[in-house]
Amino acid sequence: MPLSGDGSSRSEPSLAIRVVVDRIPAFVWSTHSDGSVEFVKQRWREYAGLSLGESQRWGWQVAIHQDDLPSLMHKWRQRLPSGEAGDIEARLRRHDGVFRWFLTRFEPFQDETGKIAMWYGVSTDIENLKQTEEKLREDERELRQITDAIPQAVVVQDPVGLPIYANRAALDYTGLSADDVMAPNFRERIFHPEDVEKFRNERKAALARGVPFEFEHRVFLTAARYGVDAAVAYHGGDTAKYLGEVDGLHAPLLMHLAEEDEFISEPAQAEIKAALASKPNATVYGYPGQNHAFSRHNGAHYNAAAAALAQERTNEFLQQQLR
Repeated sequence: MPLSGDGSSRSEPSLAIRVVVDRIPAFVWSTHSDGSVEFVKQRWREYAGLSLGESQRWGWQVAIHQDDLPSLMHKWRQRLPSGEAGDIEARLRRHDGVFRWFLTRFEPFQDETGKIAMWYGVSTDIENLKQTEEKLREDERELRQITDAIPQAVVVQDPVGLPIYANRAALDYTGLSADDVMAPNFRERIFHPEDVEKFRNERKAALARGVPFEFEHRVFLTAARYGVDAAVAYHGGDTAKYLGEVDGLHAPLLMHLAEEDEFISEPAQAEIKAALASKPNATVYGYPGQNHAFSRHNGAHYNAAAAALAQERTNEFLQQQLR
């Protein structure tokens, strides 16, 4: 082979190819059909601090991060019999002990009979890309925390007007999940039917002009304060503000309180329980260790066991009250 790792080929074309390969700003390598390394370029050996002999066959594995090696080997061994090209991400140890992320791409070389004779690959340093991606994720988490602290509903849309994010206030107000908001028809679920088409037209015209716009419309609230046969309350962040209306509570009420709710302090929960204690038609359940929206599927604080218990209690309550 022109790139044989044993250095036996010394022809001028072979040396010229080797010079070119060693100038490529990535790790070029080749393996036998069984996946064992035959050749690794000089740049790899300098990076890993391994000799050619130490890198050949399966010796290169010592440079792979121990957390990444099992999955890497599993994927590599899956590809060998299939003959399919692929790529793998893993951290490679530098000669000074520092690990950096690399993206490895590989393809098979078949002989004239169609049998895989060799595999050729290249490993590219993507550490800076990984750090940039992590910084973007951190920035997104910080932005979500900021928007979640805003008491008004915030919905972010893409350039064509499709929703891509809603803050906690929007989810709490509408009772929708984050997945619900991403659905194309989410506005039909919360807007008054007479306002949906008008809103679309206003938004479309504003987007076409590239200018800000404002629009007044009616939105369905997931709670009602009067005119109900029975009421079930989940995640009521502002409940304590309305305790003055307790005397007017005539319909049966079931309330679920997360005892670690970040939006309902311990004193506020105590006030709620005390205010409703005198109402025989009100039942309050506390959920120890649970945070706000523990029953919201796929939510940040979702707890399947607590959600199931709350749902069971809700079903029993409604069956009793709405016969």
